[in-house]
Amino acid sequence: MQIFGIDVSAWILIILTAAQLLYTALMYHGDRARVVENSAKPPRRPLVIIGLFMLLTWAAVGFDYYDRHYGQLPPLYVDDWGIGPGDVFYAIFNSAPLVRYKSDHKVLLILRVPYADIDPMTDTAIAKSDAYSITGQEMTLAKAKPTLRAQLGKMINVDYYVVLLPSDIPPEKISSIGDIERFRGNILATRSTTVQLPK
Repeated sequence: MQIFGIDVSAWILIILTAAQLLYTALMYHGDRARVVENSAKPPRRPLVIIGLFMLLTWAAVGFDYYDRHYGQLPPLYVDDWGIGPGDVFYAIFNSAPLVRYKSDHKVLLILRVPYADIDPMTDTAIAKSDAYSITGQEMTLAKAKPTLRAQLGKMINVDYYVVLLPSDIPPEKISSIGDIERFRGNILATRSTTVQLPK
């Protein structure tokens, strides 16, 4: 969930850091004045509270890391998909729910023709688009003239997969749908349509 375009976990970090800085500044000046006046040792309570603030801050950092890498992905709605002029297969969606992943992930489109006697997870007859940087806005993933296992000129079903992949994994490493999870990726959405492959 986001507030003013910023994740809740990021807001927690901002609030904790600001509170820690404010408390540290207040305690420093207050304790320094008391030490000067009374020549007393500074109390330990502020140090304990600052330590708690630091622990909470690091806990928030750990939660954010876990949520981004292992948490549940936000739902993604594909607005449109199909085949356009120039034999370009495409999928259009709003990438705003993925903006938190833009620094270390990319998205791509994978196409596959389903067959009842072929396992979709191990089928290597897939076509992939290039990897696209996440913009946080409406995006179009496209693959022109893909090579698919089908007879040209015939009406066929084509499965569309919108995939989230770590930036350090090039699309070339994905040779089947099963490789997506193997390389720490995720299928964000699947769609299917009937098209006629050009001759």
